[in-house]
Amino acid sequence: MLAMTTLLGACATPQSRLDVVDFSQDGSTNHYVEEFDEAFYDIDDNGNLDLILRRAHTGRMSDELDLTQVVHVRSVWRSIPGQTIADDDQINATINYAIMGAATGHTFEGAGSVFFKLDKRKEVLTGELGRAVVKPSRKTSPTRPLFSRAELSGSFRAIRDSRQVKLIKNDLRRIFGPHPVG
Repeated sequence: MLAMTTLLGACATPQSRLDVVDFSQDGSTNHYVEEFDEAFYDIDDNGNLDLILRRAHTGRMSDELDLTQVVHVRSVWRSIPGQTIADDDQINATINYAIMGAATGHTFEGAGSVFFKLDKRKEVLTGELGRAVVKPSRKTSPTRPLFSRAELSGSFRAIRDSRQVKLIKNDLRRIFGPHPVG
């Protein structure tokens, strides 16, 4: 519970915000709001998006934990207005949500929908993540994950920085290892 309380801290001016609905194994649901103070993106030659949202929380009190949260969204196709149906029930992106502390870390992986647009100079990306369902996947210790199944949705505003996107993706792979096959 202490970890979840620590997750709920907020930034003064959030640019990227996700709602997290935790569907517990006991049948209860808990709602959390996560605000990310860093957001970077890159788009490859095929038009696929790599979006990184990151938030580091330094525990100020003796009973608070230092936590870092990273959300990596990777689009696999993009809807074309007027040609393809676009709603938040479609699946067009993979999601990797990592929560890391000093002694433990877990990833929650799954899929969902992402919609985005670029500003005229193609430097700022804004968009929405809709109904992404994630489940525990990888971990760095035998501790129990915070969620057994969660749903993420929200909005983001990111700046183009391919270097940061690559660094953070590589850090996640270094910490948690490769994605499981199958």
